[in-house]
Order: sequence, then structure tokens, then C-alpha cells
Amino acid sequence: MSYQTRLSLCLVLLLAVVVPACRLNNGADSKLVGTWKAKVVELGIPTEIIWHIKPDGTTGYVFTTPLETTTMEGTWTYSDGTIYETVSGGASASSSIRWVDQDNFILTIKDNGVPAYRGLKRSYRRL
Repeated sequence: MSYQTRLSLCLVLLLAVVVPACRLNNGADSKLVGTWKAKVVELGIPTEIIWHIKPDGTTGYVFTTPLETTTMEGTWTYSDGTIYETVSGGASASSSIRWVDQDNFILTIKDNGVPAYRGLKRSYRRL
């Protein structure tokens, strides 16, 4: 095997280890990955939220109210207890996460572009 081939192989192996390690933020990101459910009453409307947080940095929501079901997709990152999202259409949001245990957390909306939602809390449990 030539020196150049060995060097290329070493670089590929290094990237296979380093890139995922950088992406996972010491395991905090991987803790969020999964399907989560919250039942809330927001702005007077009972809503069930199913939230899919995927390891590839994408996210999907299903919001179900007595009147309709709405879906939304986007991307996410997590840093220092805050999840940052950008959804289809370009809207962005940030929310703090306080872990109760490995299967439950409380999300507090910091900013999602709608002032009425600022400070709103949602309790999520892992499905």
C-alpha cells in the first residue's frame, strides 16, 4: 500500500471519529434524539404535539388540535441547554431545555417569533 493511500485511509478514519464527536456535543444532542410527546393547552386550544428529533439534525412536528392536524419540518442544533430550530419557510426559534430525567424534559420557549408564546412551557415525555 502506498504512502498516499495509507494517508488517505488515515484521514478517512480520523474524520469518521472526529466529525460525529463534534456533532454530538458531549452526548447532549444524542440525549434529545427520539420521539417526544406533549399535551398542552396553548392560547386556549388543547393541542397534542408529537416531536421527532432526528440524529441527522432534522426535526418534524405533528400538532393535533380538535380542529386540525398540522405538520412542520426543520433543522435543529443544541448548545448549552438551548435548542435552536429553523423550520420550513425560514422561521427560527430558540427554547431552553431542563431535563427532569432521561425520558422527560421541560421546554421553555425563548423566542419563536410570536410574542404570546415567549416563556411558555411544555412538558415532553419520550415515546
